[in-house]
Amino acid sequence: MKELVAIVTVVFALSIPIVAIISQAIQQIRKKKADNDIRRLIIEHQTDLETAKCLVSEERKPEDDRFGTLRGGCLLVGGGIGGIISFMLDADLKHDSFAWLCIALGIGLGLLVAFAIEWKLKKKLKQEEVRDAQTTD
Repeated sequence: MKELVAIVTVVFALSIPIVAIISQAIQQIRKKKADNDIRRLIIEHQTDLETAKCLVSEERKPEDDRFGTLRGGCLLVGGGIGGIISFMLDADLKHDSFAWLCIALGIGLGLLVAFAIEWKLKKKLKQEEVRDAQTTD
């Protein structure tokens, strides 16, 4: 039975990157098809040059994710603190769900701390933008 569990585990572990690669390929094919459909419609409807450039251009605004590293760091620190707490309380990771509960609680608290910091920093950035806009006027 243990051999069967090991084989199933290896098969599932190897299937994760394969599924990810196939999903990415399907997404790229659909995007290429949508781009070709837009170009075909532009040609069929004889759209003017400026509008066609706007529709076909690859310029996309990058998402404003300034705080991704902060969230990731707080998540890892919270998980580490939860792990340390579970180790200090002599919780066994294999047989005790309390250890996993401590780690999950640490991760949750880390994400709450990250949210609070991000919220305060966003408020501060907005206030600075308003102040800069008022000084330039």
